[in-house]
Amino acid sequence: MYDRLLPVSIYLVDSILSGIYTQGFLKEKYEKKAVLAILETAYFLIQILVFEILDTRFPVGEVTGIILNVCVLLFMQFLLFEKNVQKQFFVAFSFVAGKEIVKYIVSVFSIASNGLINKILGYFIAKELINTLEKTHIWINIFTFIVIILCVFLYTLLLSVFLRLISNKFVKKDYLLQIQENIFLILPCIAALCISVTIKMMI
Repeated sequence: MYDRLLPVSIYLVDSILSGIYTQGFLKEKYEKKAVLAILETAYFLIQILVFEILDTRFPVGEVTGIILNVCVLLFMQFLLFEKNVQKQFFVAFSFVAGKEIVKYIVSVFSIASNGLINKILGYFIAKELINTLEKTHIWINIFTFIVIILCVFLYTLLLSVFLRLISNKFVKKDYLLQIQENIFLILPCIAALCISVTIKMMI
């Protein structure tokens, strides 16, 4: 039951933060609250459909998953926000880059937490504080749930800080950005995504 709770919670966080982040850069075509609700709901459901349902039959690779995330965000932006191609690409790439970076930070935290839990359970079993299989399962579920909550909280905190820093540091111009300016904006995001893929291949 708990094995899919963490990724689904992450999808929910992604959908909420993507809506807030996008509205900080782009102007809505329709009523602000309606656009936010549609964007967040659609992005959440698409992630569930692609990465939880379709992935069981047609596995989505790391690179494909990143490309799909960028494409979905761009598609939703073109539908719901006024056209501003330069900013739309920047928002999509920077958001996906941020969530990929934070995802691996949280993965390390999760692995470390699971290692600590195993040591704690081993200690309890050695001291016979846990002496039945039923008690073992109960405590495993309790610790797993605690780790999931901590991971979701850490993911939300780090991604929120990352996106807020980008929003605060982004200098808005009254003119269309030139090609070289767009390249310098998007290149760090692409580099972060490449690093993410490399780390995934090494694990």
